[in-house]
Amino acid sequence: MKPPSNDYSHILALCELVPRHYTKSVTVVVAHYNSRILLERCLAGITQQTYPVSLIEVVVSDDGSDELLTGVQEMFRGVLEIRIITQPHQGFRLATVRNRGLFEASGEVIIFMDCDIIPVPEFVEAHMRWFHASDQVATVGPRKFIDTTGIDPRSIPQVLTQLRLGPDVASISNRSEPLDRRLPVFRRFWSCTHPYNWFYGCNIAVRRAAAIEIGGFDENFNGAWGYEDIEFGYRLFSVGTFLVAEQRALALHQESGGMSGQQRQRDGEINRRKLYREIPELAVYRMTLGLP
Repeated sequence: MKPPSNDYSHILALCELVPRHYTKSVTVVVAHYNSRILLERCLAGITQQTYPVSLIEVVVSDDGSDELLTGVQEMFRGVLEIRIITQPHQGFRLATVRNRGLFEASGEVIIFMDCDIIPVPEFVEAHMRWFHASDQVATVGPRKFIDTTGIDPRSIPQVLTQLRLGPDVASISNRSEPLDRRLPVFRRFWSCTHPYNWFYGCNIAVRRAAAIEIGGFDENFNGAWGYEDIEFGYRLFSVGTFLVAEQRALALHQESGGMSGQQRQRDGEINRRKLYREIPELAVYRMTLGLP
């Protein structure tokens, strides 16, 4: 049954009491396509986590990149348990990429990330403490947009603090703004009437069983960029999952100049139409916010 609201304050109280003796396993599913150096920086960030490394596995789910990821596992051997899976490239298939990672994973909890994310050291722990407090949550974290041009992936452990405290840069993925536009909403997320609207798949966590129970990501969104994550969050929320904003789970988003703003706009229009057919009330909500 859908909760009458997203008020997870009772779970927050439990979460604050969770001792730092963690037992739940987690799989970090990293979606990748033709961005090896971004991926290497991402994985280097995962090596610095405060969560027990013995409870972390990484699945890199590749969408048929031109270049094989030969040598990536060896680069982190003895530090991270990494598996790489791939599929033939047949256009933009992010929903399928994430689903393949989900079904390949063995962790009790799945953290979905994109390969252009560098997690701060407390990233995994910040997500996971909620799952030690409740089985009724899925979490989403904020982004800080950074420029990593010229940074060797091997230097990430030494420059993480500098990147975290450095300047914010304008991002195409954030409507060319430098600060994550979800931050004001995150501050009172428990009172948000449509929290799934802000559930961006580059930095979310969910119980594996819950994700499988609702059928994973809707692959009808393949072929164009955007909104498969919002629809996924909607279905989680609809079956009684509280969507939690965890601001300590900060994702450093590498600005890579990949997909153009024009392509995002074109793709977004296609997938928004699919989204609004599934969730017509969301169109009204977004209109009140001045969103397309």
